[in-house]
Amino acid sequence: MFVGREKELERMEEMYAGGRFEMAVIYGRRRVGKTTLISKFCRNKQDVIFFPALEAEKNMNITALSGAIAEYENPGTSTYPKFDDFASILEHVSKIGREKRLIFVIDEYPWFAESDPSVSSQLQHAIDHVMSKGKIFLILCGSSMSFMENQVLGTKSPLYGRRTAQFKVEALNYRDTAKLNPQLTKEDNARIFGVTGGIPLYACYFNGCGDFKSGLISAMLRRDSPLFEEPGNLLKQELRDPASYYALISAIAGGASRLNEIAAKSGLNTSSCAQKISVLTELGIVDRETPIFSKEGRKSLYYVSDLLYRFWYRFIPPNSAMIQNGYGEEVCGRILESGIPSYMGAVFEKICTQYIYQNIGRLPFFPSAIGRWWGANSETKQQEEIDIVCTDQTGESALFCECKYLSEPVGEGVLETLIFRSGLVREPLKRYYAIFSKSGFTKRLEERAKNSGALLVSLEDIYE
Repeated sequence: MFVGREKELERMEEMYAGGRFEMAVIYGRRRVGKTTLISKFCRNKQDVIFFPALEAEKNMNITALSGAIAEYENPGTSTYPKFDDFASILEHVSKIGREKRLIFVIDEYPWFAESDPSVSSQLQHAIDHVMSKGKIFLILCGSSMSFMENQVLGTKSPLYGRRTAQFKVEALNYRDTAKLNPQLTKEDNARIFGVTGGIPLYACYFNGCGDFKSGLISAMLRRDSPLFEEPGNLLKQELRDPASYYALISAIAGGASRLNEIAAKSGLNTSSCAQKISVLTELGIVDRETPIFSKEGRKSLYYVSDLLYRFWYRFIPPNSAMIQNGYGEEVCGRILESGIPSYMGAVFEKICTQYIYQNIGRLPFFPSAIGRWWGANSETKQQEEIDIVCTDQTGESALFCECKYLSEPVGEGVLETLIFRSGLVREPLKRYYAIFSKSGFTKRLEERAKNSGALLVSLEDIYE
């Protein structure tokens, strides 16, 4: 099923219809659906050369690319001449693209470029002198975020300035993730989003399962489950020293949020810890958060932003032995009973933030910033926090939001607490309020919200 990439596909179709040279750079983390997007775009197009690069040496890639060209020119052929080098291939492909609207895809471009460091320079030369005068639609795709951003899109890359479009393919939001398992309940789909982070392939592992529990056991809680070792395997593909990064993510997932805490818990020195956190941030696994209205500094906290990693590091290592010995169902029962309710609180905040971005028109103003707020109550000396705060460009208006992932309807006491906490924030002059709830609202809260103008949003509203 193809969901959630309609805007990217529409833009690519517009570019294709123009008939001139185009170079699209498509990148994003592994399993996010980049190749699916390209395949959908190429479907029903007559002239396509699709080359999935190999993580191999140069000659093997040249042979494989020669085979892809042969398959385009003589479908089904088993024998074909091999080109001598990439320059010869570019010359041949450019000739085809002089007269035909040819789509030329190099998937996993970093593997090809790493097998021959001159590939990007050769491609740049061909674009400048031949390809740009023809009708080729060139697509470079890659999963190595740092390589694509630095060595394809970066200013020091030979290809800098040649791309005519770039698409960073992100994980699906909750609503689109739910479309992959429409047979399941809204709550089950929220949990699936909390486990998979909106990665389409991971969400599809729940296809055919009657509920979240059976799907989680099948997808992650057996020795042969596809997600049982997935985060570790991904780290091994991306990093040279996965063990130290494993310790770092474990520390952050376990509650350490400040640099000195993370360093102490992971056993790394502060300097090395900071450097490795920077790498994890580039990979989209870890992020740094500063309370809204504050400048980045001592108040900033680190957290595991990738939900697959967050869930896995929280629940799998402590239960690994049990899972490997066949007790996945028992582990799942324990997770559902004592782990999921608290875990899903932060996930629900992310789902609610996505809803805000998708429904800007429902807000009392156009937001310029959306984030969390936390700070000390000067009277009680305790830490207070507000789940989501949206501010306008002037900083004079703010929408304060509370997100409740509870099994019972939310009452008016939650709104009263939110109003109190908003008073701890001195900046905005005009204040608005919103309550998000998994299980709806009491009649008294609904009546009060109607009179006060507070916005109430249920999981049903988010799903639709």
